Amino acid sequence: MKIFIFTFILFATLLTVNAAPHQFNKRTTEFYSCPDGLPGVDVIMTPDPLVAGQVANFKVSGTLENEIPTGADLRIDFLIQQGECL
Repeated sequence: MKIFIFTFILFATLLTVNAAPHQFNKRTTEFYSCPDGLPGVDVIMTPDPLVAGQVANFKVSGTLENEIPTGADLRIDFLIQQGECL
């Protein structure tokens, strides 16, 4: 009976250790340029990944080909891989 209990506890411990993730991979947000041929810009977002209910800051830099008209807005869309808006 003692061997059975020992084997059961050992087996349960091994299953628990194997079920726990060994390495947490931080997923970073990736930004891509629009498919309309405009040059891309560099974007730094904090916090990354975004946290619901918290303020996010975006630092956008790059070289544009044209002047930005007065009153223009910067638009940042969040898309899933298939191109659908979130």
